[in-house]
Amino acid sequence: MSDVPVPLLAKEFFTQEFLRDPYSTYRRYLDGRGLQYIDIHGGVWTVFKHADCSTFLRDPRLSAKRTSTLIDEFPAEKQKEFSELARTLSLWMLFFDAPEHTRLRKLMNKGFSPAAIESLRPQVEKLVERLLLPLRRNRQIDLLPQFAHPLPAYVIAEMLDVPESLHQRFIHWSNAIATLFGNPYRTVDHLDAAQRAIHSLGDYFREAVGVRRKQKGNDLISLLMEIGIASLRKSGAIHGPHSLAGFRVLWRRSTLRSGDYFHARGGQSRCTPV
Repeated sequence: MSDVPVPLLAKEFFTQEFLRDPYSTYRRYLDGRGLQYIDIHGGVWTVFKHADCSTFLRDPRLSAKRTSTLIDEFPAEKQKEFSELARTLSLWMLFFDAPEHTRLRKLMNKGFSPAAIESLRPQVEKLVERLLLPLRRNRQIDLLPQFAHPLPAYVIAEMLDVPESLHQRFIHWSNAIATLFGNPYRTVDHLDAAQRAIHSLGDYFREAVGVRRKQKGNDLISLLMEIGIASLRKSGAIHGPHSLAGFRVLWRRSTLRSGDYFHARGGQSRCTPV
């Protein structure tokens, strides 16, 4: 009998049965080998155990610079069409390795100090009430899509002082970008929607930064400009203001993290949290 494990299929993770009860599937893979193969995006090696994930994430031989994997499964002409999308995403802090990632994260964390977060309590409470109000009339609710999924985006929008009239559009843009990550059925339409969302976010935040250059506010954008936006631009970590939205929106929009993908393709290794 061969010691090579049977490849896992991506469709195992994206069925209605799995969504209803994912834990038996999780247990099967947690009890399995350290490295397991999944037939997704051309094939990836995965790790599920916390200790393995932690080890790979800290291994200097692996890199977070993986945005090319979003398009490299598509034909060459489509890769060229969406190369700007991959390049722009590569400038987000999420796709930087240490020590640059560490330096940038320390700067960004100043906007998320305990005092800054506590000051958001009234706005967050209002958002929670607003989301729960229409649900009170229902005998049954699906808490994840109706409450847990949109709430973080609303909070981030508040932190960035996005007008309430644009909140739904903001969520639409962030959803379009988040759909690219961890999606086993990624299509050209998904790439196109994400690229248009990137452009829209860029247009909005370029205007927002221009306004705050003339008159600073009490929002996260103003704070980041004050504590070192010039330094970030000089380092190349921010290519247009859309990155300000991207690094946190994308993190907060991720509602399912079933493991870490360990990519070993084309002679290069990438560690991809999903």
